[in-house]
Amino acid sequence: MADIGKFSEKIQRRLFQQAKEKAQKLLQVDTQMKQLLEKRESFNSAARHVLTSVVYPRMQELSRNFENSKLKELEKVEGFQCLCEFSPTEHFPATVSLDFTLSPSGSYERLQIHYYLEIAPALMEYMRYDGRTFDLENPSCEEEIVQWVEAKVFEFIETYLQLETHPEYQKENYVTDPVCNMRFPIAQAANKIEQEGTTIYFCSEICKEAFLKERR
Repeated sequence: MADIGKFSEKIQRRLFQQAKEKAQKLLQVDTQMKQLLEKRESFNSAARHVLTSVVYPRMQELSRNFENSKLKELEKVEGFQCLCEFSPTEHFPATVSLDFTLSPSGSYERLQIHYYLEIAPALMEYMRYDGRTFDLENPSCEEEIVQWVEAKVFEFIETYLQLETHPEYQKENYVTDPVCNMRFPIAQAANKIEQEGTTIYFCSEICKEAFLKERR
């Protein structure tokens, strides 16, 4: 019986040790989860600030300059996203969406900003995606984000303006100057006149004046 007693004590010691190790692991996990949640809350606060103070105001300025654009309100978009859509027009015959999305990198210490551009139909080459990661602990982080976002918005503008003159998009909108016989997109017309229910487009004021002079 003495041997059984010692054996039983060994079992109890091992089970006690296991329970102690389990409790320590649970405490460690709880501590890690608490720290992670705090980091996530801190990241969410920083991402919300960047979205509302940097990205959204610049997208608003972009949208104000295009009557065919619609900027979605932040409250109607899930997550940290800023989306602006452009409907087709005569000058810009394509459906376009520009999207900035923010997400965490690593353990919430870094912020990723993703740039997505979709043009349909896609009749030309253009940069569809770009992204950059920013260190939230860097004192100049916000300034760097401002510079990057503004650069991407201007890059979008340059791409979007190509729709106004690109031959694949404007092939239905090409006209011929009756004076010099030059063909060009309507968007590039220097002037126009209405004559007997027909619109006549000119590549330059010189051609328009020459046309009118011949008919005096």
